[in-house]
Amino acid sequence: MTNREIQKYTLEDVIEQRNKALEDVRKSGENIKRKMRLLFEPPKANSKLELFAGNIDRIIAIYDGVMLGAKIIRKIRGLRIRR
Repeated sequence: MTNREIQKYTLEDVIEQRNKALEDVRKSGENIKRKMRLLFEPPKANSKLELFAGNIDRIIAIYDGVMLGAKIIRKIRGLRIRR
């Protein structure tokens, strides 16, 4: 056997390490939320024209999503075996 000291942990040590780990997880979660918000947040409009263009862009994206969903549903229904 080697001359190694066995480190003994007390309940307080374990609780302290757990709290540090939880704090790290919370900080990471907040960081992820902030980055996702920045990634998907629409750009700030500096004028009414930019605001209008941004609204039109969102409307077109919604329409495109709805049409794509409708096409996918039609394809799935077409693949079913009809009796």
